[in-house]
Amino acid sequence: MVHLLKNKTGMTNREIGEFVGGLSYSGVSRVEERFIEKLKKGGAVNKDLKAVLGKMANVKG
Repeated sequence: MVHLLKNKTGMTNREIGEFVGGLSYSGVSRVEERFIEKLKKGGAVNKDLKAVLGKMANVKG
């Protein structure tokens, strides 16, 4: 969720942290860094992210 909020909204790390339940702005950065590392390794995380992005592309709004 943090990755999507950072990349698909204009929210700041502080706003994202508050939104997800009180994570600090630096905590948001650390979560994003760990997620990016998982993406680089490939596997299920990439597949899941692509699936979510595909579903988001189909949302009419």
